[in-house]
Amino acid sequence: MAHIGFEPSLPARHVSRRQLLRGFAAGGMGLAAAALIGCGASDDDGGAGGTTSSPATTGGGQAVPTQLAAGGTGVRVAGAPTPVSGLELPDEFIVATEGEPAGLDPYNAFTGYSGWGQMIARAMYQTMFELRITLDEAGNPQREWAPMLVESFERPDPERWLLRMRPGVTFHNGESWDAEAAVASYEWFTDEAILESLNRTNRFSQVASFEAIDANTVEMVTTTPNSEIWERFRTGFSALPPTVLESNWESLGEQPIGTGPFKLREFARGTHITLGQYPEYWGASSPVPYVGLPNYQRIKFLPRPEATVRTLQIETNESHMAFNIGAANAVPRLQHWAAGGGFQTSMVRMNNVVAPMDDIRLRQAINYAIDRQTIADQVFLGTAKPVAFFGFHPVEVEPYPYNPDEARKLVAAAGLEGHELEMVWGEFRIPEEEQLAELYVGYLADIGLNLRLNRQDAIAYNDIGGRPWPEQPPLFLETTSSGNSGVVSGLDDKFGCEGSGTYCNPSIEEAWQPLRNLEGEEFNTLLSQVANDLREDASRAFVVAVQLVHGLAPFVDATRLPRNTYIRVDELPFAV
Repeated sequence: MAHIGFEPSLPARHVSRRQLLRGFAAGGMGLAAAALIGCGASDDDGGAGGTTSSPATTGGGQAVPTQLAAGGTGVRVAGAPTPVSGLELPDEFIVATEGEPAGLDPYNAFTGYSGWGQMIARAMYQTMFELRITLDEAGNPQREWAPMLVESFERPDPERWLLRMRPGVTFHNGESWDAEAAVASYEWFTDEAILESLNRTNRFSQVASFEAIDANTVEMVTTTPNSEIWERFRTGFSALPPTVLESNWESLGEQPIGTGPFKLREFARGTHITLGQYPEYWGASSPVPYVGLPNYQRIKFLPRPEATVRTLQIETNESHMAFNIGAANAVPRLQHWAAGGGFQTSMVRMNNVVAPMDDIRLRQAINYAIDRQTIADQVFLGTAKPVAFFGFHPVEVEPYPYNPDEARKLVAAAGLEGHELEMVWGEFRIPEEEQLAELYVGYLADIGLNLRLNRQDAIAYNDIGGRPWPEQPPLFLETTSSGNSGVVSGLDDKFGCEGSGTYCNPSIEEAWQPLRNLEGEEFNTLLSQVANDLREDASRAFVVAVQLVHGLAPFVDATRLPRNTYIRVDELPFAV
C-alpha cells in the first residue's frame, strides 16, 4: 500500500516519449503534448546566469544534487544555501509573486488568495496556531498543531477548551495581545453585519461561545466535540487590535495592523508591497524554534503573474525568491530552488449526477487511463507523487494503476466509444495546469473518448464550479488544498451531498462523520477506510500531490520551510 506522504526525488526511471505520447495523435494533441513534456525533460543549458551582486550563478544548467532539510522537514532543496562570503547581505528580501491582493485586510489577505497571498498576510498577521507537517525517515507525514499566539491549551471536556494567550505580544500600533484582544478579534470575524458587508460567511458556526475568563485565558465551547476546530482558526482568524476594530476596521485594507514580524511600509498598487521589520516582534527573542526575526530589514513583494517571468527574475538577480514557478522552470534553469512550503492535490473532478458520469464504469475508465507516475516524473520532475486521496495524510490507499486496456474494456462495456466529454479548466493554482489539460486529451483519446477542453478565466471558472450540479460540466480540472489540515471539512466540501464536489454517496458520507470526534490511530484507521471507499466508487480522479516549487537566490536558506503549510518568512532567513 502506498503512503500519502513522500520525499520527492528526481525520476528513478526514464519514461520514453513514445510511451508518454501513446494515443495522443488520435486526439489531435500529439505535437502539443510532445512540446509540453519535452520541455520538462530537455537537456538544454537553461538561462544565462546572473552576474550582478550575487557571488554565485543562479541560472545555467541542471540543478545540483538535492539535500534533505535540517530538522527532518523533508523539504527538497536544490543547491545548498550559499553565504555571501565577504559581501554584505541585502537588507531587503525581494519576492516575485503570482499576483497582488485586492486589499490587506484579513479577509482579502488570508482567505481570498492561495499560497502567495498567505505568505504576504502571515508576515503581518498571526493566528493562534499553525499546522506543521514534517516527514519521518520512512516518508510518512507527521502532523502537529504548533502554538503561536496561544502559548498553551487544555481540553477539560470534549466540547470545552481553555486557551492561554502568549504574554508579551504586542500589535504594530503598541496595543497588547491578551484574552480581551482575542475575544474582540473573534467577535469581528463572526459579526453578521460585517460578514454581510464583506460578502463572507461565518466560519465559526461550530463554536458555541468564546469568552475571556481572566486576563490571559479564553474559554471556548464548541457545539459538538470537534478535533479539527483549529483548522477554522488557522485559515479564518487572525489577531487584530481592539481599538482599530472599534473605531475604523475598514482601514485595515490599506493600513494592516497585526502582531507579525513585519509591518506595512508601502502598498503601491500594481507595483509592489513593501514591509519593514517590527522590532518589538515577540518571536525575535522567543525560545519557540519555528519563529524568529529574519536577518533582513525589509521584504518587497512584486506581482509577476507569469511563471517564466518570475523565473527570469531569479536568473537576472532582480528577485531573491520566485514563488510557485513549477518544476519545468526550476529544474532545467536554476541551481537553487525548493520544493516545499505549500502543497496542492491535482485531480479531475467528475460530475457524478449527470449522464454519462453517473456510470461507475466510465469513472473507473478515466482513472485507469491516466498514467500518474509518468505525470509525476515527466511533468513535475519528481516534485509530485501519485495519489488516490488528498495528499499528506497518514492513510493507506493505492492509486489507480495505469491500465489503458482495462479502461478501453470499461468504455466499450458502457457503450461510450467515441463519446465526447467536456472538461472546464483555468484555475491555474499550479503552472503545470495547461500541460495536464492537454495530456488528459491524449489519455482519453487512447481509450476511445473525445475530450473537449473549455478554458475559462479564473472568475468564470469559479462561477461554473459553483453552479447547481446538473448545470456543471462532466469534468472539471481542479487543484485544491482541501483536506490539508481540516480533512473532515475537505470531505464535506468535495464529497458531501451538500458540498461543491458534484458527488453524493450518503452511506460514505455517514461513515466519515465520526472523524470529528476521533484522534490518533482511531482517526487514521477510519480515514483510510473512507479513502478506500471513495476510491472504489471512483468518486473522482485524484492524480498527484504537488509540492509548490520556488526559485531562490543562492543565499536564501529554505531548509526550514514546512512541507504542507503556508510559507512564513520567519523560516526564510539569508544564509550566514
